[in-house]
Order: sequence, then C-alpha cells, then structure tokens
Amino acid sequence: MPESPEQAAVNQPECLLSVRSLLEILDPERDLPAALNSVVQEAHRVTLSDHVFLFQYEPAGKHFRPLAWKSPVTPGIVPLDKKLMAEMYLANRRVVLDDLTRYSYRLRPEAARQGLLSLAGIPIMGGKGLLGIIECLSREASHFTPAMIDNLLILAGQTALIMEKAEQEAISKRLGIENAFLHEIAKAETHSAGMLLYGFGEALFSLLDVDGIAVFGLDAGSEDNILQEVMAKGFSMPDIGRLKKSLDKEFLQKAARFSAGGGKPPFLKRLLRDKLLYIIPVTWQDKLYGVVVCYQARPAPDNGLAGLEQFISRIVESMGLALQRNSMYSGMQRLSLMDSLTQLANRRLFDYILGRELNKIRRHSSPLSLLLIDIDHFKKINDQYGHQVGDLILTQVAKLLQHDFRSVDLPARYGGEEFAVIMPNTALDSALAAAERFRKRVENTPLAAGSQHVNLTVSIGVATHSGAKKGSFFDPAAILRASDEALYKAKQQGRNQVVASNI
Repeated sequence: MPESPEQAAVNQPECLLSVRSLLEILDPERDLPAALNSVVQEAHRVTLSDHVFLFQYEPAGKHFRPLAWKSPVTPGIVPLDKKLMAEMYLANRRVVLDDLTRYSYRLRPEAARQGLLSLAGIPIMGGKGLLGIIECLSREASHFTPAMIDNLLILAGQTALIMEKAEQEAISKRLGIENAFLHEIAKAETHSAGMLLYGFGEALFSLLDVDGIAVFGLDAGSEDNILQEVMAKGFSMPDIGRLKKSLDKEFLQKAARFSAGGGKPPFLKRLLRDKLLYIIPVTWQDKLYGVVVCYQARPAPDNGLAGLEQFISRIVESMGLALQRNSMYSGMQRLSLMDSLTQLANRRLFDYILGRELNKIRRHSSPLSLLLIDIDHFKKINDQYGHQVGDLILTQVAKLLQHDFRSVDLPARYGGEEFAVIMPNTALDSALAAAERFRKRVENTPLAAGSQHVNLTVSIGVATHSGAKKGSFFDPAAILRASDEALYKAKQQGRNQVVASNI
C-alpha cells in the first residue's frame, strides 16, 4: 500500500545545513559564480531534490535569468509573465506546491517531461526588492518538509548577502573607472577627440565581459563621414574593414538622431559573420563623434550591457561637453591623433599609448615589445628624387606597416623617416619574428618613386619588457632608450637587419 503524504514526510530523512558549507558560501575570497554554485549544491543536499535552480530577477528586462543549477535540464531565461508563481515571489512569499500536475500547463515542456510532482520556491530578497529565487523540484509528491523549507530560507538569506555584496563591488569598480576617466576628461583642453575616444574604449573594455572591442572616431570635417580606427582589440583586420563598410553614412546619421534633444545613446545590435555586435554611438546634441563596437564570442541572452546604460550615458555626456570644449580651443573638429602625411598614429598618441600599456603590465605582468624602424639611406632618396617623392615613400612604408601588424598593435610615425610599433602581450621571440617579417616585406617590395620604382631596406631595433622586471624599466623612456640602442647597433652593423636590446 503506497504511503500517504504525511507518512512520506515523516519517513523523509532530514539533512542539516553544513556549517562548513555556510562559511564557504560567505567566504569573501570566493567569486560570485563559485558561491552561488555552493548554494545550489547545499540546497540539493538538504532537500534531496531532483532539480535545483537559482535564478536572478532582472527588473529592467522583467525576466528571470539562471545563474546556477544542479539538474540534467539546462534552464533558460524565463519572462516574468511566463514564470510559475512569479506574483508570489515578487510579494516575498515562499511557494510550496505538493502537486505540480495541477500546473503542468504552465510548466516548460522539458520540465513537464521530467515527471516533477512537487516544488519549493524561496524568494531572495534584497534592500530594493526581489533579487532572485531558489527553486527545488522533486519527482515525489509532497516532498518538501518544514525543516527543508527552513534550510532553504537560511540559504536564501545568505544568497541575498553575497548577491548584494557582488553588486556593490561591481558598482564600486564602475565608479572607480568612471572617476578615473572623468579625471582624464577634465584635461580635455590638452587631449584630442581621438584620445578621449581611446580612453572611453579602454574604460568599457575594463567593465564589460567582452572578447573584442573597436573604437572609431568620426572625421567631422569630411563630407563622407569617414571613420578612423582609434583602437581595436579582438578584431581581425578584415573584420575592421567590414565594420567600416557596415557603418555607412546613413547608419551614422541615424545613430546621431537618437541623441537629438538630449536622448540617451542606444545599444544597437548587428551580426558580423558569427559575432553578435553591440554598437554604441558616442553622440552629443545630435552630433556624432565616434562609434564603439564590442562583441562576445558566446553571447549570453543578457550579458549585462543594458545595466551599464546609465554609466555610459554619463560618460558620453561628459565626453560630449569635453569634445565640444576641445573643438572651441582647437578651432577644429578633426581627430588630431594621426600623422597628416602617413595617417599613422602621431608621436602624441604614441607617447600616450606607450604610457598606458606600461601601466597595464605593471598590474598584470604581461609582456610588451617596442619596435623602432628606420628607413636606410633615406636622405639619398630625398636628394635624388626630391622631398615629394620622399613623402610618397613614407606613405607607402606606412601602408606596409598597417598591413603587416595586428589590429592590437600600434604603428606610429616616430619622426622623420623613423617609425615605431607598440606590440602589447608580445614576448621577445614573437616581436623579433614580426620585425624580421616586416624587414623582408620592405626589402622585397618595390615602391613607387614618381615614374620609377625603388627598393628600400629598413633597420629595426627591438626591446621587450617581460612584465616581471621591476624598477625604472616601467618608465617609457627606458624601453625607448633600449630599442633606440638596438636600432643604432643594427645600423652600425651594416643596416637592413633586426637587433634586440641587451636589456
């Protein structure tokens, strides 16, 4: 004879919460995913459930997003109006259902196929209302006892603490990055539009869980609204080209209209091959200054970008004011980070980026390489063909640099016939290989010199900061001096070669 629900409850073994598990959940050294996984594991242990889910409630999107679970069923995002007993959770009321067959019409098909008969759901409440829910499901009717519910209530309280703590830490991090960036904006009189856009891209890359980001500045002086690449990480050169084509004049004008009348910049979405792109126009009073594009290799249905809308709006507003002020001081709206002849980064941007990259490796101990490149016997070209041909040669070498190096590298015109390339996250052997590849490229590429063609060679000096060294080598002057010494040695040894610094 089958047991009655009362007998089943009496015969159900009671599992006590583990003090060790509770301490692990609240361990400040653990990250949020690990802590939430511990909550789910402990909820499964003390309730003997077949399925345990922990959902976060997103008020902005009005849906429940799964954060952790122990179940053969992979949960997805559930809209508020589709969530079973959602009104109970919003009202901070626990849910115990002894017979789920009465609600089978509201269950997701994969859940209904599991033959689930009972459910216990506990709201996770914070200072601002519902943060999420813990739901346990069983194939047995009337499975959940009062003791099990008490255990779940304790776990829900702990979960609220760690979720609110994680949110406060995220807000603090965001404010720290925002304040640092706003401090940079305060010096806008000495910063170009492109430099501000570069800083904006760096700030977003630090905040967003993205695999790639590209920042383009708009050449407002051009009738064609030409986009200029300011920075890129995680995008290939062909992808950068496709992006520029997709962000045509009509699209840019449409993006600018979003901000007319003080509106907030939107998040636009587009597909580029297998990437879901998020496009953020940088606008101020119906004027477009640039575009930020980012993507995730495996985008989640909700990756938190919308939650940063206020942060981005504040920065864009401050940037708009700074760019407007910058335009008044400079008397021009064109980006001033590019060398006018070669269209490479100029010395000003080079110095700024080198300083930033050295600060990064101070924190993260990643390698950084610097190449200094000198065109051999360039004075003879000027003397024989004239300075106009010399300028033409410089532009052709600059194009070879743009073609041969990665989008994360920064080729720049260092001065005269000298070029430089900053190579982040690049060890010495990789830097030497890239330098040698470029040396051969120049040697084997005839360059136009009026009606004739000339063959050139280059000498290259390479210096690398391993990321582990300390002291003055973090000073940009030190790595510049090291690469310059290597370049000098390359010329002294006969030119047309690559030499690494002894430092």
